[in-house]
Amino acid sequence: MGEPSSDYVDDDDDPHETGDDTELAADSSSSSSSFNSSPVITPPTYVNVAPLPVFRGVDPGECPVEHLARFDRACRANNAADPGVAARVFPASLDADAALWYDLAVAPLRPAPSWPAVRSAFLLAFRPPDFAERARAQLMSLRQGEAESASRYHLRLQWILKRWPEHGIPDALLKGIFIDGLREGFQEWVVTQKPETLAEAVGLAMSWERAEGVREARRRLNKATAEDGGNRKCGFCGETGHEEGACEVRRRMRELWLSSKDNGGVGSCL
Repeated sequence: MGEPSSDYVDDDDDPHETGDDTELAADSSSSSSSFNSSPVITPPTYVNVAPLPVFRGVDPGECPVEHLARFDRACRANNAADPGVAARVFPASLDADAALWYDLAVAPLRPAPSWPAVRSAFLLAFRPPDFAERARAQLMSLRQGEAESASRYHLRLQWILKRWPEHGIPDALLKGIFIDGLREGFQEWVVTQKPETLAEAVGLAMSWERAEGVREARRRLNKATAEDGGNRKCGFCGETGHEEGACEVRRRMRELWLSSKDNGGVGSCL
């Protein structure tokens, strides 16, 4: 083979290398290491822990507000509470007419609408036109059930309000609605305390409930004690309803024994 051309320059003999490249590489490595030590923010990863609810938009009994509430719970369980992730997952919870609505009314929009905007559009599309009137009627007719706790009664009121977020009803009126629907004992107690807010009225109703629970427990205990006393069995005569110390048969036999003893009769052997 011929000798290398004079134009060939060995990398090791490159006259442009100053020997500082090693230090430069070290500095670069140090900088890279320093940069990589900073926390890296990664987008949330969806995990399939809870199944997504399905809204079809066909059944008149379907409630879009309830669907959104269930969807939110599933998203939190599946690490998808971030608005951006929730917006991408939401179409998977739709089927039939609801899925068609999304494909026609939401998917083509550019830029993609925000998650709050999608929620609002979904409610507007699938909530009944007379929803506000129906919700108002439910509020005005709300009554605490005979065996219903104050907490459960309050939750039913809050559920109506949650389904009707734009209700605009002032707290003073909501307090009145809550009190008017309470059972008689609850209502008398709450009214006399003159609560200023709905929260205060709810707290008073629950305090009455706790006190009534204590009173009821005492009544049951007293009743059980009385019934237990009526079922006691006498160890002398074997009859129920009294103890041996109060046994009438025992008392009479003792009187006969004492009488026989005083008279020196046969009873003296007892």
